[in-house]
Amino acid sequence: MTDAEYVSIWMRPERPARGPKPVYSRAQITETAIRIADAEGLEAATMRRIAAEIGAGAMSLYRYVPSRDDLVELMADRVMGEIDVTGMPSGDWRADLTRYAGGLRAMWLRHARGSPPCSGHCPVSAPASCS
Repeated sequence: MTDAEYVSIWMRPERPARGPKPVYSRAQITETAIRIADAEGLEAATMRRIAAEIGAGAMSLYRYVPSRDDLVELMADRVMGEIDVTGMPSGDWRADLTRYAGGLRAMWLRHARGSPPCSGHCPVSAPASCS
């Protein structure tokens, strides 16, 4: 897929316009993927493994998350959302930067084995990146 063909997961509806009501959510799938990745490493968080954990068929997860890249983007956004940015900017850029760096370090320590690297497509338009 070229960059011109790439459509961010955030630009796709979570729920299809037609069909049965979804049984799972992107958030549930993402949380499961992060839990697996934190315990066993990012490579262990496969669609097949995630599906087994939540009791679904592996192929059915692609209705919710179309690709591995999309899953990694959801995971990256979710863990970045753990960084507390309330009250920023405060007017003191040094204090803000120090606080943000501390939050970033704490997030990486919590997810040392499972945090997706921000390579390829960083979720710059993702909800946690925009807060």
